[in-house]
Amino acid sequence: AAEHYIGMFDISAPDKPIFLGFWEFPDWSNISTLQVNSGVMYFTSGSTLVILNLSPECLFETITAIDVSLQVFRLETQGNRLYVGGFSTVTGRDQVVIYSIDKPDQPQKVGVVDLGSVPATWSVFEETLFSLGERLAATNISNPAAPATQVIEVSLDPEAIKYSPSKFFEDRLYLLWEGRYLTIISSLQDEVPVVKRDSQQ
Repeated sequence: AAEHYIGMFDISAPDKPIFLGFWEFPDWSNISTLQVNSGVMYFTSGSTLVILNLSPECLFETITAIDVSLQVFRLETQGNRLYVGGFSTVTGRDQVVIYSIDKPDQPQKVGVVDLGSVPATWSVFEETLFSLGERLAATNISNPAAPATQVIEVSLDPEAIKYSPSKFFEDRLYLLWEGRYLTIISSLQDEVPVVKRDSQQ
């Protein structure tokens, strides 16, 4: 995704990707996120969530477009849910809005997770939303209408949390600190997360 274009690659042979071209979406000027799930494409432009038929043969026809009341920075799909994360202009806080996408033409809002007043990174693993913002936390979203957040106690320098580029992958959090140390916090669902620091890898 770039500006109002979406590019497509054929990666059936991963060592020889084939660029298939760009498709232009003039109605959407700032495509900032992109996810695909079960033949459907989801992207955002500003605070608008756009849902398209994934098939190029259908010319990526629009299924629906809705306002999500967020300045969206991240999308994630898992199973029959779509997670839309960003800054709420209403509350002034980072949030993740959870949608049921059983019917892609009628996404249903089923829950909201509040991530705090500072920008947060997050990812969903199984039925837990892990987030790093004001704190490192795990939110049980098995019932998205009643999310339950638990702070993860782990020894990390607050400055490292604040300034470190971070990335969640499943139940691990990777932090790069001062370009020298990679800190890996694994098994986030355990009572005592394991912290590893490696300056070589």
